[in-house]
Amino acid sequence: MKEAKRKFRRWTLSAIDLKQAQTWISYLLDKDLYLEEGDEEKVVGRGLQTAAIVAYYRPFSGNWETSDTTAALGEEFLNTYNSKEKSLHQRIRRLRNQIYAHTDSEARDLKINVREIKDVPFAWASTHNPFPVMDKEVLERFLSMVEKLRAGVADKRIEVQDDLGAGDKF
Repeated sequence: MKEAKRKFRRWTLSAIDLKQAQTWISYLLDKDLYLEEGDEEKVVGRGLQTAAIVAYYRPFSGNWETSDTTAALGEEFLNTYNSKEKSLHQRIRRLRNQIYAHTDSEARDLKINVREIKDVPFAWASTHNPFPVMDKEVLERFLSMVEKLRAGVADKRIEVQDDLGAGDKF
């Protein structure tokens, strides 16, 4: 398959992921869920924040490269970011890789304690919850980043689309 078509497929998948992230961040902001004013708001808000981070970073995460799709968006898509946005992108990458998409014992500060109770070893874990909650300002910046990326992906798709032939299926 031609490289342009492989990229077009990646950009299409990325557009879907970014739309998901945009939807969830917008909901967090619209419903003020970042305030965590009650148990339900906390559960829903953290769930949506997790989903948004995972969906946002999927296009960059080095998906399996196949014969019909490139593995990831190129770094050129980050060129529209200012320094604060680039910093947040790196923070999201770290959070995604250590907390949201994977379990990292260092990030959780996991300690296993073993004590003997009535001559029987008993082990338990001590850890802390490393899930940082994004405040309104960070969520608004995150949403802006997603919107910039969606626009960049759409522009690339339009460029390549002009070279596709009617009746192409790939």
